[in-house]
Amino acid sequence: MSVLLRAARRIENICFDVIFPRQCALCDDEGSLLCTGCKRDLTVWPEGLCAWCSSVDNGSNICDECAPQWGIQGLWIGYRYDDEKVASLVHSLKFQYQESLGDDMGLLLSQQIARLPSEIESIIPIPLDRKRKKERGFNQAYCIAKAMTIRCGVAVNERLLFRTISRAPQATLDAVSREKNIQGVYQVRASDNMPRCVLLIDDVTTTGSTLREAASILREAGVSHIYALVFAHGTPPENINKTS
Repeated sequence: MSVLLRAARRIENICFDVIFPRQCALCDDEGSLLCTGCKRDLTVWPEGLCAWCSSVDNGSNICDECAPQWGIQGLWIGYRYDDEKVASLVHSLKFQYQESLGDDMGLLLSQQIARLPSEIESIIPIPLDRKRKKERGFNQAYCIAKAMTIRCGVAVNERLLFRTISRAPQATLDAVSREKNIQGVYQVRASDNMPRCVLLIDDVTTTGSTLREAASILREAGVSHIYALVFAHGTPPENINKTS
């Protein structure tokens, strides 16, 4: 799809928001992009369940044994990505260019997570490469991250971590290929005020390779404590388009 066509789709969505009442992205009920009934139907990721070994931890979704392998101190997951409604929400945000839906998803995620570390100094959305961001018109991780500013009282820093290399979308690759594909794509801008503790935010994690690579680069730059928060984890249903 061309950049002009993508831009036209975004303008079309904005016009529809102005002219017509908003409809739920999942059931088409009027009033909001995500209705109360559909919110209740989303499958929540179990609190304290480690995303990789399925052990039960003390509130985080990564256990003490798995955390060092990913280079993070804690992980919180909102929902299960194998739930068709959850996957459809992510798909609508990213591929139907419903940017406003990211605000609703971020607010929903902020309400779902019981607690976050008080020492967080900066919220960092996982960055897109320039080409994909230009095509989409926005970074979905940033849309979700904005809601966490209200929750944590900490600003989103979209400049600290950036992507320098454009490669194949992670969603189209197997686990081994994802690890290789994501290596070396991120850099950190030099700063005299490098935060000591950050919260990484992304829409989805499957194998953890993206979070792991981002955390590694931030740690090399001097960030000592890294936490992560994602809207959903898992593998999407077969009927959900995995193109990213």
